[in-house]
Amino acid sequence: MFLNLSFLLPLLTWLGSFMEPVPATTVSAAPADPAWVKETGAKTLPATKNTFTVAKYGAVADGKTLNTQAIQKAIDAAAKKGGVVTFAPGQYLTGSIFLKKGVTLRLDKGVTLLGSQDLKDYPSYPPAWPVSK
Repeated sequence: MFLNLSFLLPLLTWLGSFMEPVPATTVSAAPADPAWVKETGAKTLPATKNTFTVAKYGAVADGKTLNTQAIQKAIDAAAKKGGVVTFAPGQYLTGSIFLKKGVTLRLDKGVTLLGSQDLKDYPSYPPAWPVSK
């Protein structure tokens, strides 16, 4: 049995003439930042290959071990080249830490910094700026 389909091409052409062109959509490079970004001064993390994980400097994410020295060592290492100090998820007990120029401290979801309850973990330093009495 042979089916004659010669009518099909003219029919499809005729039906196609009723279709409207679909406008092209534009894709923006990035969505707009939420309002809190401007209000808090938040910035995008810098693109860097220099990542310093506090665990490599001895930090333990158990919420009991004092990690001040390990965190500060990671910050000091990052300050030499510039970089991002990262934490694996967990709780990190710490005393005073001092951020330095060129260092970003990245605290992702699941990371908690706990302040030590011992005042000895917060050394007293003279202020870096003049204080009037």
